[in-house]
This record gives sequence, C-alpha cells and structure tokens, in this order.
Amino acid sequence: FKRPFCDEFLEFCFRRFDVGIWSSLM
Repeated sequence: FKRPFCDEFLEFCFRRFDVGIWSSLM
C-alpha cells in the first residue's frame, strides 16, 4: 500500500537534496 502524496513528497525531497549536494560540490 503506497500513498501517492507521500511518494510524491519523498521524490520532491530527494530532488531538493540532490540539487543541494550538487550546488555545494560546484
């Protein structure tokens, strides 16, 4: 059982996290 909202939110968080890491590496 998966909640689409929770999944979407997690994906959004991961993207933000990824962008933060890349910008700090640059």
